[in-house]
Amino acid sequence: MRSTIDVLAQELRFGLMTAEVGHFNDKNFQRVASVINLVSIALQGKEVDRSVEVAIDGAIRTMNEIDERITRLGSHSLNEFQIAAISAGIQKIEETLPKLSINELREAKIILDICNARQIQNTNKTVQAM
Repeated sequence: MRSTIDVLAQELRFGLMTAEVGHFNDKNFQRVASVINLVSIALQGKEVDRSVEVAIDGAIRTMNEIDERITRLGSHSLNEFQIAAISAGIQKIEETLPKLSINELREAKIILDICNARQIQNTNKTVQAM
């Protein structure tokens, strides 16, 4: 059985590979975004190297930039700067994952699920209001 860390790293790597070959669709975007957000939440309040924070924040900002386009078009070909920013974040996440406990990741997953549920609720409210 593969470890949680291996599964998360694989999600990141496969998602990045699709981006590098120009097939970064909504499904792959969500896979990468979920892991980046999960690790970012797990690291909140922890003492981490500044380079980790900068790389992960850069990856998050880049993912936010392309989110609307992928949602609207279903896929997006990333430019070299977007791939570099996401790659740097993924590298730091892969270095950091072994330092996180399964409990820290589980707690972060619960928080992420709550945030996603709230976002869906707010979206449904907006659609009903229209």
